[in-house]
Amino acid sequence: MNSSDSSLIKRLRPLLGTWVTVSVRGANPEICQRAISDAFFAVERVQRVMSAHDSTSDLGRLAASVGEVLEVDPWTYEVLSLSQTLSLLSNGAFDITIGNQLAQFGLLPMHEGAAQPSGPGSFRDIELMDDNRACLRAPCRLDLGGIAKGFAVDQATAIAKNTPGITDVVVNAGGDLRVDTQVPEPVFVQDPFHENQIRYFDDMTSGAVASSGGLDAQRESDWGRIVPFIEGVSRLLSARQVAVTVVAPTCTIADALTKIVAMAEPVLANQILSLFRARAWVTEA
Repeated sequence: MNSSDSSLIKRLRPLLGTWVTVSVRGANPEICQRAISDAFFAVERVQRVMSAHDSTSDLGRLAASVGEVLEVDPWTYEVLSLSQTLSLLSNGAFDITIGNQLAQFGLLPMHEGAAQPSGPGSFRDIELMDDNRACLRAPCRLDLGGIAKGFAVDQATAIAKNTPGITDVVVNAGGDLRVDTQVPEPVFVQDPFHENQIRYFDDMTSGAVASSGGLDAQRESDWGRIVPFIEGVSRLLSARQVAVTVVAPTCTIADALTKIVAMAEPVLANQILSLFRARAWVTEA
């Protein structure tokens, strides 16, 4: 972001379980501040309606109302729809109905009143209807942790960039990055298996980068320290100790594809990457 005739402002906030940074360049500081505030409002909206931790979010309401048709936020509906497409393409390796398995590993809290399945549901138990209505046809719990952060980054970027007078926007949410700038922006990626080591990745003016896995993704659970890659069909933790970085046109796609590359068969994963004009780098532990 290099220009002597405009203002550059960057702000940082804790959201989505990580630190979210919004950097904008615009005609003056007031315009930049307004664009940043609107961008953070978009991230807050995603956090509010798509939280897997909050029983009052769209996901919590659906889990507690199996068989009932509910109206959800249009953004939630959009992410649910794309998630179903990715589940079909990946033969179920990517599946957002793994919430109960995550809770069993101690990675999500159990929601009081939410139905607990005797067997695993699947993405096929999500029914989407017109007018942003959705229904769970079988007991299961949704988790959008594999895609919602990227979606939030995309929405924040678009809203900030559409502010009159704004020329450059960079949004970073814990490694999920979207760039929309006039001048190439240097992108750095954390080394997945060496703490405090940052590597130069590329210069970008438009596009997204997302990473999953590695030391930064490990979580303390009732089963020890694990990387929460859960394969959608088997509902088992992935045995692969890998880190995946994906470059794609949007952060929503980049975020989701990191999980597909980590869990799906390599040939199928490469086909899906090609379909979305994305590239992936896989690092084995």
